Amino acid sequence: ALQQYVNFGRCELHWNAEKISHFEILNNLLHSGCAGELKDASQFLGSIDESMIESIVHDIDRELPSEWKEYCIPDERKSLMRKLVTLRLQKLKELFND
Repeated sequence: ALQQYVNFGRCELHWNAEKISHFEILNNLLHSGCAGELKDASQFLGSIDESMIESIVHDIDRELPSEWKEYCIPDERKSLMRKLVTLRLQKLKELFND
């Protein structure tokens, strides 16, 4: 279900007046006149890994002031966030390596 959500989730951008997925937009851009610029911009993806995602999500609310601790993200939500970001990262890497 998570993989399907990542693959087919629609974004607010439109392509030729059609609402399509994030990855469809990127794929369309890769087959357009700006493919080189997009591939250049994607080079940072290679430096991101699951441990980096884990660290960022885990520590996202670490420095929240004590009076706002009730707004901390629950561990279950953080787990979902890590999974979604990791799946999206894998999909992006596949898209740009093809």
